[in-house]
Amino acid sequence: MVPLRFFRCLVAPILVSAAVGCGGSDLVLPSDGEPVQIDAFRGNEQSGSAGSPLPAPIVAQVLDEAGRPVAGLDIVFQLTDDQVGGDVSPDTVRTDAAGLATASWTLGGTVGAQAVDARVRDEPLSVRFTASAASSGARRILAAGGNEQSAPAGTALPESLVVEVADRFGNPVEGVAVSWSASAGEVRPESSTTGPDGRAATSRILGAETGGQTAEARVAELEGSPVVFTHTATPGSAARLQLVSGNEQNGPPNEELEEALVVRLVDESGNGTPGRAVSWIVATGGGSVTPATGDTDEEGLASARWTLGPSAGSNTLNAVVSGVGVVAFSATGSSGGGGGGGGGGGGGSTGPSPSRSSVTADPASIPALTGISTITVTVRDASGAPVAGATVALSASGSGNTLTQPAGPTGSDGVATGALSSSVPGTKLITATVNGSVRIEQTAQVSVSVAPASLVELHEGDDQTAAAGSAVAIRPAVRVTNALGLPVAGFRVTFAVTAGGGSVSGASQTTNSDGIARVESWTLGSPGPNALEAQAGSLSGSPVVFQATASPAAPQAHHFVFLVQPGDVEEDELFSPPVTVAIVDAAGNVVGLSGIEIEIVLLEDDGRGSSGRLDGNRKVATVDGVAVFPDLQVEDEGDYRLRATSKDLRDLPPEISESFEVSD
Repeated sequence: MVPLRFFRCLVAPILVSAAVGCGGSDLVLPSDGEPVQIDAFRGNEQSGSAGSPLPAPIVAQVLDEAGRPVAGLDIVFQLTDDQVGGDVSPDTVRTDAAGLATASWTLGGTVGAQAVDARVRDEPLSVRFTASAASSGARRILAAGGNEQSAPAGTALPESLVVEVADRFGNPVEGVAVSWSASAGEVRPESSTTGPDGRAATSRILGAETGGQTAEARVAELEGSPVVFTHTATPGSAARLQLVSGNEQNGPPNEELEEALVVRLVDESGNGTPGRAVSWIVATGGGSVTPATGDTDEEGLASARWTLGPSAGSNTLNAVVSGVGVVAFSATGSSGGGGGGGGGGGGGSTGPSPSRSSVTADPASIPALTGISTITVTVRDASGAPVAGATVALSASGSGNTLTQPAGPTGSDGVATGALSSSVPGTKLITATVNGSVRIEQTAQVSVSVAPASLVELHEGDDQTAAAGSAVAIRPAVRVTNALGLPVAGFRVTFAVTAGGGSVSGASQTTNSDGIARVESWTLGSPGPNALEAQAGSLSGSPVVFQATASPAAPQAHHFVFLVQPGDVEEDELFSPPVTVAIVDAAGNVVGLSGIEIEIVLLEDDGRGSSGRLDGNRKVATVDGVAVFPDLQVEDEGDYRLRATSKDLRDLPPEISESFEVSD
């Protein structure tokens, strides 16, 4: 890496007319010990989290014209932008004997490039340190799109639900898993991960019932979690017209029947469709109907009053919704007077009443696959008396249902029973129709929960390789499912290291909405085979075993050593054997890095910068971690030391040699 530098040329008047510049034989050079160069010696181009200190300090070095360090100068460190939360401390540092000034840099709160300038006080010398700030840990979650939408019941909302996860400075955070859930209907997918913009999204399919519905986005322990989205499920397109009440009444000719005629317009999910015109048309028998046309109300209901024709006998009438369907009503004109019919009529009728009959479910909550809810239908007439001999047909919303119809007509108590089981979780709406045309107004709901967990299996993270003492790249995970293969959330899984030593972080986990439980990390132990188990109680497949191979850890460069120290020599005499420097790990083993440039600088015996001159090739690249300096020689007598550094390995400290003497 090429260091950042700033050089200064000192120009003085010359006695003859000539061009003035930074070269030429008439140039007045700076005196020894005067600063002409400042380098970003160490700590440049680091990366860290916004608002946090960088892992290593920043170090500037000041040199004179001969490349010797200059001590005792004040270096001023200053942020280039007014970054919220950014700081450099101390802001002024005096260079030491090696010409070094060190400061700690805390990054500001903005993601991206940041910079600090280091300048020599009262001198036109400066150097810039740069760093890259990534977002800090996730702090909060908030809605970013898709709230307060409307769509027909049972259909997808036009826009996705979107949340954004941010750190404490508002920067987006990538890679955060968000769990989604819905009060009715579904979300797809149930788990999504934030991208570089910190956003995660899901599609929302509304439930079958009209009205308000909600969905949630949840990330444990974040501020704002859960994020609640509200939506409105509107009726879908009209699908069928149903007879509700008023059919098969009896009444005197030329008189209005006691009970109104009522129909209901519904969509595919059975929700009432409002605002559609219903035409009432007398078919046979004469008579009249009021109104001739009317709109369905918010529940999809429309009603009319029917006055029979002048003659005794059969009368018929049709309720018509254009493009949807027709419901036929019949009535009998009798000279003996009124009385309700099979459509819920009054006046002593024994026919079923839609409003007085009932539908119940017990229990109201069952597990998928194994649970059974008994559906009880009680048919009553307008007076509340039970109706015997009525035929009952059941229907249920949703999919995966097994609906057992009543074995026969209602008994003397007006009761008929059926049963519901289902393989698909969700809320099931149960409706009942009596005698093929009378739909009971009351409905029942059965909540079907996910079937119990039955199987645990390996999801990902098996058969990996990593250096001993380091974590595997893919965090081990298992998946818990039921007998249908559906994921089971909320199941506790415990991970434990069983071979090789090492450690696991986040050993106790609970499955998410996808049935996944994942450790936070698995750090391998000694070189060779390592193993981790995921234990899930009595589930089939437990324990799940993960295998990994730990390779010997690669040596890490830690410091320099003089393999061959400089010996005593005479002026201008080559060191023999030549000075040799190596890169070693913490245990002193040579780290076989090649191409690393190591630089040798001459120091006084007390470690201060030297006025003596060191000739020869002072910069040599390593071969397998070793740099040999074959032609070093010192011109001036005295007691000295050598210092070895490398701008390619800025985090390694300088290494000072043993003292040696140069004689004349």
